[in-house]
Amino acid sequence: MPEITYIVIIDTSPSKNILWISGSVTDVLGYEAEELVGISAYDNFHPTESNALGLVFENTLMTDPTCYVTRLRLRHKNDTYVEVEILGSVCYDMIIGIVTPLNRRSLSYKARHATAEQVYDIHPDGKMYRRIWNAEQRKLIELMSRRYLSGEALNPIEPLEPRVCMMIDRFTIDSKIQFTSPLTQFLLGISVDEVINRSFFSLVKHPDQSRVQQEISFVKSTNSVTYIKFAFCSQVFNHLVVEGVVSCASDGLVVVLRPYIPHEYQSMNTHVLGEENVESETELDYEDEEKSQAVRTVAEMGIYVWPDQLKRAV
Repeated sequence: MPEITYIVIIDTSPSKNILWISGSVTDVLGYEAEELVGISAYDNFHPTESNALGLVFENTLMTDPTCYVTRLRLRHKNDTYVEVEILGSVCYDMIIGIVTPLNRRSLSYKARHATAEQVYDIHPDGKMYRRIWNAEQRKLIELMSRRYLSGEALNPIEPLEPRVCMMIDRFTIDSKIQFTSPLTQFLLGISVDEVINRSFFSLVKHPDQSRVQQEISFVKSTNSVTYIKFAFCSQVFNHLVVEGVVSCASDGLVVVLRPYIPHEYQSMNTHVLGEENVESETELDYEDEEKSQAVRTVAEMGIYVWPDQLKRAV
């Protein structure tokens, strides 16, 4: 029997309110989707795990991973608790999660753990075990954990890296796009209206189409997740390469994309509020001027990212 999974979108406010949830939540938790929209995500967490999950939220919003995994328990409508894993992605001003009943033997379980940048395992006693692959993120999370658990007030969260979230119909051959987030125009150079109901593959330049189709077919067939990188058909940026993750739920595919940052930008400084501005374009050594357009636009518009994110090139 295939896994039943659902998609949830929550905001980044302190209460982490549920903005949208897909219909398969009924099969997993017994609730109708409209019963959960608008409530705090904390309302469905097990009481002994709420503090640890608060720390997970703080950590992920500070380190801004594109893909992380959290094991926890969620309340069923019949007042029992279901052990699940959530594959989460931070997408600028919202968090997108795919919720799967826990099955450590499944192929999707292995794929989630192989792709995730961070893994959080919340035990029934409220203790949390973490696996963080990035050394800079690990140091930051250790610091945040000590401060959070001591009750010390945390600094305001810096603006997060701009990303685009798309939802794709997994039941159509051409993978039609059903939703895309507002930053689509800004980051990808194409309007939201032009993207909706369009084949996802039509946005992939021809040399990469076959490979991307194969990767998405694999994700569909295994209900799992994979990393993608391809040349994007942009109306504004002539040489735009994007990267991100594609994950699959019973109700559709979730794609989180960001402009790919090549190695030549590793020396670029980033702006943290209250410190120096980003270096001017003339001080940067661009190997390909057009390829840098999306990155420079991000700096010019005043949206800032963590140094590690800007340097990271997979």
